Amino acid sequence: MNKFYTKFTDDKYLSKKNIIKILGKNYNEIVWNNVKEYRFHYAHKIPVKTISGNKIYLVLTPKIMLKESNIIKKLSKLSTYVHKYIALSNQNKELMSYKDFTQQELLKEVVSFSETSKQPVTLSSMSDIINKKSYPSNEDELAAEKIYKILHKSLTNKDNKITVNEIVSAYKDLTNLHQVPTNNFRAKKFEVTENFKGLISFLNLECDYSFLTKAAIAFYAIKNNKFFEKYNDLMAFVIFYRTISKYGYQEFIELLKIAKNCFDNGNISLEAAFQESNNYQGDVTYLLNVFIEAADMSINNFEKTFEKLLNNYSLDENKISILEMELATKNIVNKNPFISYRQAKFFINHNDENVHYDLNHFRNFAKCSYETARYSMDNLVNHKFYNKEKIGKKFIYKIKNNDEV
Repeated sequence: MNKFYTKFTDDKYLSKKNIIKILGKNYNEIVWNNVKEYRFHYAHKIPVKTISGNKIYLVLTPKIMLKESNIIKKLSKLSTYVHKYIALSNQNKELMSYKDFTQQELLKEVVSFSETSKQPVTLSSMSDIINKKSYPSNEDELAAEKIYKILHKSLTNKDNKITVNEIVSAYKDLTNLHQVPTNNFRAKKFEVTENFKGLISFLNLECDYSFLTKAAIAFYAIKNNKFFEKYNDLMAFVIFYRTISKYGYQEFIELLKIAKNCFDNGNISLEAAFQESNNYQGDVTYLLNVFIEAADMSINNFEKTFEKLLNNYSLDENKISILEMELATKNIVNKNPFISYRQAKFFINHNDENVHYDLNHFRNFAKCSYETARYSMDNLVNHKFYNKEKIGKKFIYKIKNNDEV
Protein backbone atom coordinates (compact mmCIF):
# COMPACT_ATOMS: atom_id res chain seq x y z
CA MET A 1 0.00 0.00 0.00
CA ASN A 2 1.11 3.57 -0.72
CA LYS A 3 3.15 4.99 2.17
CA PHE A 4 0.99 8.09 1.98
CA TYR A 5 -1.81 6.08 3.60
CA THR A 6 0.27 4.02 6.01
CA LYS A 7 1.90 7.05 7.65
CA PHE A 8 -1.44 8.00 9.23
CA THR A 9 -1.20 4.75 11.19
CA ASP A 10 2.52 4.09 11.59
CA ASP A 11 3.95 7.58 12.13
CA LYS A 12 1.03 8.88 14.17
CA TYR A 13 -2.15 6.91 14.77
CA LEU A 14 -4.70 9.44 13.55
CA SER A 15 -8.47 9.49 13.48
CA LYS A 16 -10.44 10.46 10.39
CA LYS A 17 -11.12 13.88 11.88
CA ASN A 18 -7.41 14.59 12.38
CA ILE A 19 -6.51 13.35 8.90
CA ILE A 20 -9.05 15.76 7.45
CA LYS A 21 -7.46 18.58 9.49
CA ILE A 22 -4.03 17.77 8.09
CA LEU A 23 -5.05 17.33 4.44
CA GLY A 24 -7.68 20.06 4.31
CA LYS A 25 -8.99 20.51 0.77
CA ASN A 26 -6.81 17.64 -0.47
CA TYR A 27 -8.81 15.12 1.58
CA ASN A 28 -11.24 12.72 -0.04
CA GLU A 29 -12.94 9.60 1.27
CA ILE A 30 -10.53 7.32 -0.62
CA VAL A 31 -7.83 8.33 1.88
CA TRP A 32 -9.79 7.10 4.92
CA ASN A 33 -10.90 3.94 3.11
CA ASN A 34 -7.26 3.09 2.39
CA VAL A 35 -6.28 3.81 6.00
CA LYS A 36 -9.06 1.50 7.24
CA GLU A 37 -8.01 -1.23 4.80
CA TYR A 38 -4.40 -1.04 6.01
CA ARG A 39 -5.45 -1.21 9.66
CA PHE A 40 -7.82 -4.10 9.03
CA HIS A 41 -4.90 -6.38 8.08
CA TYR A 42 -3.20 -5.81 11.45
CA ALA A 43 -6.25 -5.66 13.74
CA HIS A 44 -6.34 -7.94 16.80
CA LYS A 45 -9.62 -8.59 18.59
CA ILE A 46 -9.33 -9.00 22.36
CA PRO A 47 -11.67 -11.22 24.43
CA VAL A 48 -12.80 -8.25 26.53
CA LYS A 49 -15.85 -6.12 25.73
CA THR A 50 -16.61 -2.43 25.84
CA ILE A 51 -19.56 -1.13 27.85
CA SER A 52 -21.65 -1.22 24.65
CA GLY A 53 -20.83 -4.91 24.05
CA ASN A 54 -18.23 -4.60 21.27
CA LYS A 55 -14.98 -6.54 21.50
CA ILE A 56 -11.98 -4.36 22.26
CA TYR A 57 -9.37 -4.42 19.51
CA LEU A 58 -6.09 -2.82 18.57
CA VAL A 59 -3.93 -2.45 15.47
CA LEU A 60 -0.38 -3.79 15.66
CA THR A 61 1.44 -2.99 12.44
CA PRO A 62 5.16 -3.90 12.22
CA LYS A 63 6.10 -0.27 12.87
CA ILE A 64 3.86 0.04 15.94
CA MET A 65 5.31 -3.21 17.31
CA LEU A 66 8.80 -1.83 16.64
CA LYS A 67 7.96 1.19 18.80
CA GLU A 68 6.98 -1.19 21.62
CA SER A 69 10.13 -3.23 21.09
CA ASN A 70 12.24 -0.07 21.35
CA ILE A 71 10.60 0.76 24.69
CA ILE A 72 11.56 -2.70 25.99
CA LYS A 73 15.14 -2.19 24.80
CA LYS A 74 15.29 1.21 26.50
CA LEU A 75 13.92 -0.29 29.71
CA SER A 76 16.71 -2.85 29.60
CA LYS A 77 19.26 -0.06 29.39
CA LEU A 78 17.50 1.85 32.17
CA SER A 79 17.65 -1.24 34.37
CA THR A 80 21.43 -1.30 33.98
CA TYR A 81 21.60 2.33 35.12
CA VAL A 82 19.38 1.48 38.10
CA HIS A 83 21.69 -1.32 39.27
CA LYS A 84 24.70 0.95 38.93
CA TYR A 85 22.91 3.68 40.89
CA ILE A 86 22.02 1.22 43.67
CA ALA A 87 25.65 0.15 43.90
CA LEU A 88 26.83 3.77 43.91
CA SER A 89 24.30 4.92 46.52
CA ASN A 90 25.40 2.08 48.81
CA GLN A 91 28.98 3.17 48.32
CA ASN A 92 28.41 6.96 48.51
CA LYS A 93 26.19 8.02 51.39
CA GLU A 94 25.74 11.54 50.01
CA LEU A 95 23.62 10.03 47.24
CA MET A 96 19.92 9.53 47.93
CA SER A 97 19.14 5.86 48.46
CA TYR A 98 17.36 4.21 45.56
CA LYS A 99 14.38 3.48 47.81
CA ASP A 100 14.03 7.20 48.62
CA PHE A 101 14.62 8.10 45.00
CA THR A 102 11.80 5.88 43.71
CA GLN A 103 9.53 7.02 46.55
CA GLN A 104 9.99 10.61 45.43
CA GLU A 105 9.23 9.75 41.79
CA LEU A 106 6.11 7.78 42.70
CA LEU A 107 4.93 10.68 44.87
CA LYS A 108 5.21 12.96 41.83
CA GLU A 109 2.86 10.59 40.03
CA VAL A 110 0.42 10.62 42.96
CA VAL A 111 0.50 14.42 43.18
CA SER A 112 -0.41 14.61 39.48
CA PHE A 113 -3.59 12.64 40.23
CA SER A 114 -4.70 15.29 42.72
CA GLU A 115 -4.30 18.34 40.48
CA THR A 116 -8.04 18.47 39.81
CA SER A 117 -8.91 18.17 43.52
CA LYS A 118 -10.41 21.00 45.56
CA GLN A 119 -7.19 21.16 47.56
CA PRO A 120 -4.34 19.80 45.39
CA VAL A 121 -1.66 18.17 47.50
CA THR A 122 2.03 19.11 47.32
CA LEU A 123 5.11 16.94 46.95
CA SER A 124 6.64 18.18 50.20
CA SER A 125 3.49 17.58 52.27
CA MET A 126 3.03 14.08 50.83
CA SER A 127 6.69 13.24 51.43
CA ASP A 128 6.25 14.16 55.11
CA ILE A 129 3.05 12.11 55.37
CA ILE A 130 4.53 9.00 53.73
CA ASN A 131 7.61 9.23 55.94
CA LYS A 132 5.40 9.68 59.03
CA LYS A 133 6.67 13.17 59.80
CA SER A 134 3.12 14.52 59.69
CA TYR A 135 -0.48 13.39 59.20
CA PRO A 136 -3.02 14.14 56.44
CA SER A 137 -4.70 17.48 57.18
CA ASN A 138 -7.61 17.16 54.74
CA GLU A 139 -9.57 14.63 52.70
CA ASP A 140 -7.43 15.11 49.57
CA GLU A 141 -4.20 14.38 51.45
CA LEU A 142 -5.80 11.33 53.01
CA ALA A 143 -6.89 10.12 49.55
CA ALA A 144 -3.40 10.79 48.14
CA GLU A 145 -1.83 8.78 50.97
CA LYS A 146 -4.12 5.85 50.18
CA ILE A 147 -3.36 6.14 46.46
CA TYR A 148 0.38 6.10 47.16
CA LYS A 149 0.15 2.98 49.32
CA ILE A 150 -2.08 1.16 46.81
CA LEU A 151 0.14 2.08 43.86
CA HIS A 152 3.29 1.14 45.73
CA LYS A 153 1.79 -2.21 46.69
CA SER A 154 0.73 -2.86 43.08
CA LEU A 155 4.04 -1.75 41.62
CA THR A 156 6.14 -3.92 43.91
CA ASN A 157 3.93 -7.01 43.68
CA LYS A 158 6.14 -9.82 42.35
CA ASP A 159 3.30 -12.30 41.91
CA ASN A 160 3.01 -13.13 38.22
CA LYS A 161 -0.75 -13.63 38.53
CA ILE A 162 -3.23 -10.79 38.99
CA THR A 163 -6.21 -11.88 41.07
CA VAL A 164 -9.71 -10.52 41.55
CA ASN A 165 -9.23 -10.65 45.35
CA GLU A 166 -6.16 -8.45 45.00
CA ILE A 167 -8.20 -5.86 43.08
CA VAL A 168 -11.05 -6.08 45.62
CA SER A 169 -8.55 -5.45 48.43
CA ALA A 170 -7.05 -2.42 46.66
CA TYR A 171 -10.49 -0.94 46.03
CA LYS A 172 -11.55 -1.50 49.64
CA ASP A 173 -8.41 0.27 50.82
CA LEU A 174 -9.22 3.21 48.58
CA THR A 175 -12.88 3.55 49.49
CA ASN A 176 -12.97 2.17 53.04
CA LEU A 177 -15.50 -0.42 51.97
CA HIS A 178 -15.97 -3.31 54.37
CA GLN A 179 -18.79 -5.27 52.82
CA VAL A 180 -18.06 -8.52 51.03
CA PRO A 181 -18.53 -8.16 47.23
CA THR A 182 -21.69 -9.68 45.83
CA ASN A 183 -22.66 -10.63 42.32
CA ASN A 184 -23.80 -7.14 41.31
CA PHE A 185 -20.69 -5.08 40.57
CA ARG A 186 -22.16 -1.61 40.17
CA ALA A 187 -24.96 -1.97 42.70
CA LYS A 188 -22.56 -2.94 45.48
CA LYS A 189 -19.71 -0.67 44.31
CA PHE A 190 -17.38 -3.53 43.42
CA GLU A 191 -18.68 -6.70 41.92
CA VAL A 192 -17.11 -9.22 39.59
CA THR A 193 -18.95 -9.26 36.26
CA GLU A 194 -18.15 -11.78 33.55
CA ASN A 195 -16.53 -9.01 31.51
CA PHE A 196 -14.27 -8.10 34.44
CA LYS A 197 -13.33 -11.76 34.88
CA GLY A 198 -12.54 -11.85 31.16
CA LEU A 199 -10.22 -8.87 31.54
CA ILE A 200 -8.30 -10.43 34.45
CA SER A 201 -8.04 -13.75 32.57
CA PHE A 202 -6.66 -11.94 29.52
CA LEU A 203 -4.09 -10.05 31.61
CA ASN A 204 -2.89 -13.37 33.06
CA LEU A 205 -2.82 -15.10 29.68
CA GLU A 206 0.66 -16.05 28.46
CA CYS A 207 0.80 -14.65 24.94
CA ASP A 208 2.96 -12.53 22.66
CA TYR A 209 1.34 -9.18 23.46
CA SER A 210 3.79 -6.81 25.15
CA PHE A 211 3.31 -5.63 28.74
CA LEU A 212 2.47 -2.14 27.45
CA THR A 213 -0.21 -3.47 25.10
CA LYS A 214 -1.85 -5.41 27.92
CA ALA A 215 -1.60 -2.44 30.28
CA ALA A 216 -3.26 -0.17 27.71
CA ILE A 217 -6.08 -2.68 27.24
CA ALA A 218 -6.55 -2.92 31.02
CA PHE A 219 -6.68 0.86 31.37
CA TYR A 220 -9.20 1.29 28.55
CA ALA A 221 -11.45 -1.59 29.64
CA ILE A 222 -11.76 -0.23 33.19
CA LYS A 223 -12.19 3.41 32.19
CA ASN A 224 -14.73 2.54 29.48
CA ASN A 225 -16.78 0.00 31.44
CA LYS A 226 -16.78 2.09 34.64
CA PHE A 227 -16.40 -1.04 36.72
CA PHE A 228 -15.79 1.03 39.86
CA GLU A 229 -18.48 3.37 41.12
CA LYS A 230 -15.89 5.63 42.75
CA TYR A 231 -12.25 6.36 41.79
CA ASN A 232 -12.70 4.45 38.52
CA ASP A 233 -9.91 6.32 36.68
CA LEU A 234 -7.51 5.81 39.59
CA MET A 235 -8.25 2.10 39.65
CA ALA A 236 -7.60 2.04 35.90
CA PHE A 237 -4.09 3.33 36.60
CA VAL A 238 -3.62 0.94 39.55
CA ILE A 239 -4.35 -2.05 37.33
CA PHE A 240 -2.38 -0.47 34.45
CA TYR A 241 0.75 -0.41 36.60
CA ARG A 242 0.01 -3.77 38.20
CA THR A 243 -0.07 -5.27 34.70
CA ILE A 244 3.40 -3.87 34.02
CA SER A 245 4.75 -5.15 37.37
CA LYS A 246 3.54 -8.66 36.44
CA TYR A 247 6.26 -8.72 33.80
CA GLY A 248 9.12 -8.25 36.25
CA TYR A 249 9.85 -4.52 36.02
CA GLN A 250 9.32 -3.81 39.72
CA GLU A 251 12.81 -2.46 40.24
CA PHE A 252 12.24 0.74 38.30
CA ILE A 253 8.55 0.88 37.48
CA GLU A 254 8.07 3.93 39.72
CA LEU A 255 10.30 5.87 37.34
CA LEU A 256 7.93 5.57 34.40
CA LYS A 257 5.54 8.30 35.62
CA ILE A 258 3.34 7.61 32.61
CA ALA A 259 0.28 9.26 34.12
CA LYS A 260 2.19 12.42 35.05
CA ASN A 261 3.59 12.73 31.53
CA CYS A 262 0.11 12.27 30.07
CA PHE A 263 -1.29 14.99 32.34
CA ASP A 264 1.59 17.45 32.04
CA ASN A 265 2.36 17.34 28.33
CA GLY A 266 -0.08 19.10 26.05
CA ASN A 267 1.08 16.99 23.11
CA ILE A 268 0.10 13.78 24.88
CA SER A 269 -3.60 13.98 25.61
CA LEU A 270 -4.81 10.94 27.49
CA GLU A 271 -8.44 11.97 27.55
CA ALA A 272 -8.47 12.78 23.82
CA ALA A 273 -6.96 9.37 23.04
CA PHE A 274 -9.55 7.66 25.26
CA GLN A 275 -12.36 9.46 23.42
CA GLU A 276 -10.94 8.40 20.05
CA SER A 277 -10.82 4.80 21.30
CA ASN A 278 -14.49 5.15 22.20
CA ASN A 279 -15.36 6.80 18.88
CA TYR A 280 -13.89 3.85 17.00
CA GLN A 281 -15.72 1.21 19.07
CA GLY A 282 -12.89 0.13 21.33
CA ASP A 283 -9.77 0.72 19.21
CA VAL A 284 -7.17 0.82 22.01
CA THR A 285 -4.36 1.75 19.60
CA TYR A 286 -5.03 5.45 20.22
CA LEU A 287 -4.29 4.95 23.93
CA LEU A 288 -1.40 2.56 23.30
CA ASN A 289 0.40 5.22 21.27
CA VAL A 290 -0.07 7.76 24.05
CA PHE A 291 1.40 5.35 26.61
CA ILE A 292 4.34 4.55 24.31
CA GLU A 293 5.09 8.27 23.96
CA ALA A 294 4.77 8.89 27.70
CA ALA A 295 6.99 5.91 28.61
CA ASP A 296 9.56 6.95 26.02
CA MET A 297 9.66 10.48 27.46
CA SER A 298 10.21 9.19 31.00
CA ILE A 299 12.92 6.73 30.01
CA ASN A 300 14.81 9.38 28.01
CA ASN A 301 14.66 11.80 30.95
CA PHE A 302 15.97 9.23 33.42
CA GLU A 303 18.73 8.07 31.10
CA LYS A 304 20.03 11.65 31.12
CA THR A 305 19.63 11.90 34.91
CA PHE A 306 21.48 8.65 35.59
CA GLU A 307 24.20 9.34 33.03
CA LYS A 308 24.94 12.67 34.70
CA LEU A 309 25.06 11.06 38.14
CA LEU A 310 27.18 8.11 37.07
CA ASN A 311 29.69 10.35 35.34
CA ASN A 312 30.38 12.04 38.68
CA TYR A 313 31.09 8.83 40.64
CA SER A 314 33.25 5.75 40.18
CA LEU A 315 31.92 2.28 40.92
CA ASP A 316 33.62 -0.18 43.28
CA GLU A 317 35.08 -3.08 41.29
CA ASN A 318 33.43 -5.58 43.68
CA LYS A 319 30.05 -4.68 42.17
CA ILE A 320 31.03 -5.40 38.59
CA SER A 321 30.23 -9.16 38.54
CA ILE A 322 26.62 -8.55 39.64
CA LEU A 323 26.23 -5.88 37.00
CA GLU A 324 27.74 -8.12 34.33
CA MET A 325 25.08 -10.75 35.05
CA GLU A 326 22.40 -8.09 34.85
CA LEU A 327 23.83 -6.78 31.59
CA ALA A 328 23.87 -10.32 30.15
CA THR A 329 20.19 -10.71 31.05
CA LYS A 330 19.35 -7.38 29.46
CA ASN A 331 21.34 -8.25 26.36
CA ILE A 332 19.16 -11.30 25.79
CA VAL A 333 15.99 -9.23 26.13
CA ASN A 334 17.39 -6.61 23.74
CA LYS A 335 18.06 -9.17 21.05
CA ASN A 336 14.89 -11.19 21.67
CA PRO A 337 11.88 -8.94 22.37
CA PHE A 338 9.60 -11.97 22.86
CA ILE A 339 11.77 -13.30 25.69
CA SER A 340 10.65 -11.84 29.01
CA TYR A 341 13.06 -10.45 31.58
CA ARG A 342 12.25 -13.35 33.92
CA GLN A 343 12.88 -15.96 31.20
CA ALA A 344 16.19 -14.31 30.29
CA LYS A 345 17.24 -14.19 33.93
CA PHE A 346 16.42 -17.88 34.33
CA PHE A 347 18.62 -18.73 31.35
CA ILE A 348 21.53 -16.66 32.69
CA ASN A 349 21.31 -18.57 35.98
CA HIS A 350 20.66 -22.01 34.41
CA ASN A 351 23.05 -22.57 31.53
CA ASP A 352 25.20 -25.49 32.61
CA GLU A 353 25.62 -27.86 29.65
CA ASN A 354 26.00 -30.80 32.06
CA VAL A 355 22.63 -30.25 33.78
CA HIS A 356 19.19 -31.30 32.58
CA TYR A 357 16.56 -28.78 33.64
CA ASP A 358 12.84 -29.37 34.10
CA LEU A 359 9.75 -27.31 34.86
CA ASN A 360 10.35 -27.47 38.60
CA HIS A 361 13.60 -25.56 38.14
CA PHE A 362 11.70 -22.68 36.56
CA ARG A 363 8.82 -22.90 39.04
CA ASN A 364 11.17 -22.67 42.02
CA PHE A 365 13.20 -19.90 40.44
CA ALA A 366 10.26 -17.73 39.36
CA LYS A 367 7.78 -18.73 42.11
CA CYS A 368 5.14 -19.31 39.44
CA SER A 369 2.49 -21.82 38.40
CA TYR A 370 3.11 -25.00 36.42
CA GLU A 371 1.42 -23.52 33.32
CA THR A 372 3.57 -20.40 33.43
CA ALA A 373 6.71 -22.52 33.82
CA ARG A 374 5.72 -24.72 30.89
CA TYR A 375 4.96 -21.71 28.67
CA SER A 376 8.22 -19.99 29.66
CA MET A 377 10.43 -23.01 29.05
CA ASP A 378 8.73 -23.78 25.74
CA ASN A 379 9.21 -20.14 24.73
CA LEU A 380 12.93 -20.46 25.49
CA VAL A 381 12.99 -23.63 23.38
CA ASN A 382 11.19 -21.90 20.51
CA HIS A 383 13.80 -19.15 20.57
CA LYS A 384 16.61 -21.73 20.60
CA PHE A 385 17.99 -21.32 24.12
CA TYR A 386 17.27 -24.94 25.10
CA ASN A 387 16.60 -28.29 23.45
CA LYS A 388 13.51 -30.11 24.68
CA GLU A 389 13.58 -33.89 25.10
CA LYS A 390 11.19 -36.44 26.54
CA ILE A 391 12.47 -39.09 28.94
CA GLY A 392 9.69 -41.45 29.88
CA LYS A 393 6.73 -39.26 30.77
CA LYS A 394 8.85 -36.25 31.67
CA PHE A 395 10.20 -33.42 29.52
CA ILE A 396 13.70 -32.14 30.18
CA TYR A 397 15.49 -29.10 28.82
CA LYS A 398 19.16 -29.10 27.83
CA ILE A 399 21.23 -26.03 27.12
CA LYS A 400 22.11 -25.41 23.48
CA ASN A 401 25.67 -24.73 22.44
CA ASN A 402 26.61 -21.04 22.38
CA ASP A 403 26.85 -20.98 18.61
CA GLU A 404 23.24 -22.18 18.38
CA VAL A 405 21.71 -19.41 20.51
